[in-house]
Amino acid sequence: MNVLVTGGAGFIGSNVVDKALEKGWSVKIIDNLSTGFVENLNPLCDFVNADICDYDSIEEHFEGIDVVFHLAALPRVQPSIDNPLPYNKVNVEGRLSVLDDCNNYGVKKIVFCSSFSYYCDSA
Repeated sequence: MNVLVTGGAGFIGSNVVDKALEKGWSVKIIDNLSTGFVENLNPLCDFVNADICDYDSIEEHFEGIDVVFHLAALPRVQPSIDNPLPYNKVNVEGRLSVLDDCNNYGVKKIVFCSSFSYYCDSA
C-alpha cells in the first residue's frame, strides 16, 4: 500500500506515519514544516518539503498513491477568528488542492483528520 500523509511532521501526523510503516506500507510525507518538526520525520519515508497551498509543487506526489491521510492544517480556533485569511488559505484552499489531486490521480481513499477543538470548547 502506498500512502501519503500531509502534515506528517506534526505530532499526530508523525504517529500516523509510524503506524503505517509498522504495517509495511510505503509512506510519503508532504509538510512545509510550518507547525511540524524535522525531528518528527521518520527517515524511512520519502519527505517532500512543500506547502499544500502550492498546487504545482505537490501535484506529482499523488501519482501511485492508494490512501491519503490529510492532516496538514493550521490549528486552533481563536487565532483563526482573529486572523482568518491564512487559516482559510491552508484549511480550505489547501484541503481543496489535496482533494483535487486525489481525484486527478485516482486515490482510492482519503482519511481527513480534524482538530479536537472543532468538536468542543476546550476552555
